[in-house]
Amino acid sequence: MANAPFTGRWSPVPVQAAFDLARSKGPSAVLVWLSMLSDAIQNKNWQTSRTVGEIVADTGVTRNTVTRVQVALVEAGYAAVLSGGGKTRRKKTFLMTAIASYARKAAEDPVSNDAKPIGDWKL
Repeated sequence: MANAPFTGRWSPVPVQAAFDLARSKGPSAVLVWLSMLSDAIQNKNWQTSRTVGEIVADTGVTRNTVTRVQVALVEAGYAAVLSGGGKTRRKKTFLMTAIASYARKAAEDPVSNDAKPIGDWKL
């Protein structure tokens, strides 16, 4: 259907961060970041334990690309490894860097001039 609105899950993503990541690490890095970030937001704790296979299914990139990009995301500060990985066979858990505007700003700043609510975890 032409010009039909997009439906489904959405995530607030800082556009400049996505462009910077695409320029420095490649467009596949943005896809992997979005897949991990989407899960972290859905978990409501900025953490994701998505497997490489789940990310491959979301993004269509190869397993090697997902692994390489996860290392690049950590190096660039978009994520941090909480547990797993290395020489262990445990699933990696990542802490994604929070998006400031997605935090509950209303609770932090009760005298806000913006009447629109932001940061609600309801998806």
